[in-house]
Amino acid sequence: MAVVKTDCEWNGWTSSACSVTCGRGDIYKKRTIKVHAAFGGNPCTGPETLVAPCEGLQPCPANAAVDCKWASWSTWSACSECGGQRKRFRDIQAAPQYGGEKCVATDTSQTEGCLGKEYCTTTYCVWGSWSSWGSCTRKCDTGKRKRRRELKETATAPKDDEDSKAQRLFNTYQELQQQIQDKSGQRWQELVTAFGGGCLSFVVLASAMRFWTTRIRCAAPAGTILSALPVDHEQDQLLAMDAGAPATTGYSPLGLPDDQELAVE
Repeated sequence: MAVVKTDCEWNGWTSSACSVTCGRGDIYKKRTIKVHAAFGGNPCTGPETLVAPCEGLQPCPANAAVDCKWASWSTWSACSECGGQRKRFRDIQAAPQYGGEKCVATDTSQTEGCLGKEYCTTTYCVWGSWSSWGSCTRKCDTGKRKRRRELKETATAPKDDEDSKAQRLFNTYQELQQQIQDKSGQRWQELVTAFGGGCLSFVVLASAMRFWTTRIRCAAPAGTILSALPVDHEQDQLLAMDAGAPATTGYSPLGLPDDQELAVE
């Protein structure tokens, strides 16, 4: 059987519909191989697909500008306090397009004053409901899991159940115990301060008396009797003898009767 050299051949182009109906669009063309090259024949050349612009399209009409459109306002929030404020919010329902008016950020919320009459009287701080338990911290053995609850302010008096009564009683006990500890510590501090001040005053007074007594004794003439101060008779006798004080009638400067003799070696 003879071997025939065969060149590659393409099928004709097939075209898709235009991607748009107006303005500018594209047509996609595609062709497939009809005969493949064989026995050293020439391969097919050229692209298998082409993209070409659509012809004969009319210009599209200009799009109308679309302005920003806000959704409806939410309901007013509760008043924050007696004579406080309340707020409301809104979201963007339609974004601006084709050069339409943009949304103004200041229009997302509104604030106004309110009386808050529910807070102008007695309010109560109560616990909210417990949240669901979280996952355990460990997969085996002993772990922990948590749940939370928050405090909230309300004008409605809470119901007096046994748990709330016990909690209030416990809180009152803790508060009284803390007050007793604070006052006890303050009293001890006052006592220690007063005692220290008294001791310091006593030391200062004793030092002053000793200083003035020593100064007066040193300044007095030899043989002078200091009746106003406590006298050490033994020291006065030695002082009189050393100074050669004359004898006197009655009692001598040494505090001895004049009819007694004092032996002097």
